[in-house]
Amino acid sequence: LAKKPVVATVIMSIAVLAGRDLNLLVVIVLSLLAYFVSLVVVKAFTENDINLIRSVFSKKTELRI
Repeated sequence: LAKKPVVATVIMSIAVLAGRDLNLLVVIVLSLLAYFVSLVVVKAFTENDINLIRSVFSKKTELRI
């Protein structure tokens, strides 16, 4: 269950170490991108996760409680 997020975390950590001499904001953005792309590559998102992300960014978002 935790294998995919751990792999993504290791990749993100490598990105942080590679950019340690850069501006902190740049490192944060790069690490965020590295983590997200890593999760996509290792297919850590389920169909429900993808639908949730799409609904958050869609223009016709409804509040469901």
